[in-house]
Amino acid sequence: MSKRFALLIVALSFLAACAGTQTRHDTNPAYSQHQYKSHDIDIAWKADKTDQGLRLTGTISNPHYETTYQAFELTVSLLDDSGKTIGQKIFSTDPGYFAGSQPLVLDIPIAPSAQVRQVNFNYSYAIGDDHFTGNFKSLP
Repeated sequence: MSKRFALLIVALSFLAACAGTQTRHDTNPAYSQHQYKSHDIDIAWKADKTDQGLRLTGTISNPHYETTYQAFELTVSLLDDSGKTIGQKIFSTDPGYFAGSQPLVLDIPIAPSAQVRQVNFNYSYAIGDDHFTGNFKSLP
């Protein structure tokens, strides 16, 4: 009886470990290299201040080479100290299908006096009739 109970506990532990989505997100300081990795997306970027606002440059990757995402869209929002959106830009893959990697370059205009404190990333895509979304936050 105790062997069965122990086996049940081990099996449930493995099941619980597989149930959650694994993500990795750096804790680098603002305006340095950043990376976010999830089961469905990998984004590496760096933010730089420009005369007109903020430029994000990097790479966005679909880690599932055998699966093509359809209608992939990434919305990047810049927030100030109070959490107010002060700039936003949408990145879409061309021609709408996304497999492998693509360069990411976003110029997001903001007022000269605005201070970016946080960057919100929201993404969505489809695989056949199924639609998926994700989001995460970062320093600029």
